[in-house]
Amino acid sequence: MKIDDMAVDKERLRKIIEHKKRKLEEAMNVLIEGGNEEIIVLVKELFGGDLNVAVDWLTRPIATLNGDAPVDRLNSDEGRELIRKILGRIEHGVFF
Repeated sequence: MKIDDMAVDKERLRKIIEHKKRKLEEAMNVLIEGGNEEIIVLVKELFGGDLNVAVDWLTRPIATLNGDAPVDRLNSDEGRELIRKILGRIEHGVFF
């Protein structure tokens, strides 16, 4: 690998990290300030009270949402209802 290639890779890596950081900040705002306390409680209870696991689930893309993370759907009543349904299915062992 040439030094010029490394510079391009470093810049690309920086852009990826910045993008991920912005997405995480957006997710944090939706979860904390978006009136989604009920959803957070439901997810936390589903995962045995572990807030870290709950937040991880909320922020990871899932196939059921066509690759969106649950947090991406929490900005509307319809999205929150869909997440409640998904949580109910998981709770009752109904997998997709």
